[in-house]
Amino acid sequence: MADIPLTMATTSTESSTGSSQTVATPVSDSFTAIPRVPHTHTSSAIIQMLKNLLLISILQMNKEIEEENAERSRKSFNHASDPTVHKEPGSEQASLISLDEVDLNRFHVPSFVASFPGLIYSKLAKWIADEDIKSKLKRKPADKQRLSAEDTRIAK
Repeated sequence: MADIPLTMATTSTESSTGSSQTVATPVSDSFTAIPRVPHTHTSSAIIQMLKNLLLISILQMNKEIEEENAERSRKSFNHASDPTVHKEPGSEQASLISLDEVDLNRFHVPSFVASFPGLIYSKLAKWIADEDIKSKLKRKPADKQRLSAEDTRIAK
């Protein structure tokens, strides 16, 4: 079994700053959705504690979760490719802890990213890179409209 794809779903929980939480949840490959038993969001007290975590704690926990998910994925792959040698499949993937929109937007600033060396996990790094690419693509059309000094002379 390959890595389970994740989808982003916005929950109706809002923090005291008014920002909503986004949670990554596994998507089933089949059309019949299997109800997923929550392991972290088991009570309103736990949900509130997750919301109140400091950013550095969330980054540390997400990095650990991502590493554990990678190991689960490897176990699932090994079991699927050779079940006689690898008797046990990997377990269900764990969801990452959500970053609120305000914190997430701070990762657009390179100096902010640099203040967390070693804590930028793969999914967050991909998001930062995708946002940087989107930003550069938005600026490209305006850059193409500007004419160089040589092009301006030729146009005259």
